[in-house]
Amino acid sequence: MWRFVIAAAVVLLSVAAAAAEVVPGRWEKVQALPADTEVWVTLQSGERVQGWFVKLNDAHLVLAGSGGARLELHRSHIQKITGPRKPRRRFWTGAKTGALAGFGMGMAIGLAAGDDGIWCDITAEGAGIFLGGMLAGPGAIAGRVLENSARRPDVYYQAVFP
Repeated sequence: MWRFVIAAAVVLLSVAAAAAEVVPGRWEKVQALPADTEVWVTLQSGERVQGWFVKLNDAHLVLAGSGGARLELHRSHIQKITGPRKPRRRFWTGAKTGALAGFGMGMAIGLAAGDDGIWCDITAEGAGIFLGGMLAGPGAIAGRVLENSARRPDVYYQAVFP
């Protein structure tokens, strides 16, 4: 039973991490952007340029700058392309959600395994409450960490460095 729970958690976390990452040197995420998406471009020189995505062709990234100016940036001069930083949510939202999820998972596991005799003389309800309490803390920590990581700007492109 525990092996299944641990394996399921590892698979879910690894799938979520893989879906969020950008492959260095690949332009697919930039090509998929809708027109007028706000982007921040970091050039190889370290300069940062803000604009709104217009198009991407074989040689250039075309942005609409402030005041309607059209910017054409050569693809080889681009180090990184990101979206704007996401707004901050309430401080404890992720922690509360994680604690509730951890408590719920602990209750479900405890209720499912409580009458199997592995908990000595503890009833299924007691095992559920015990495991729910044990998993609420790690759930709160995981929820807070995930909330902070969700605030990072989306990375659409990252250059490959030699």
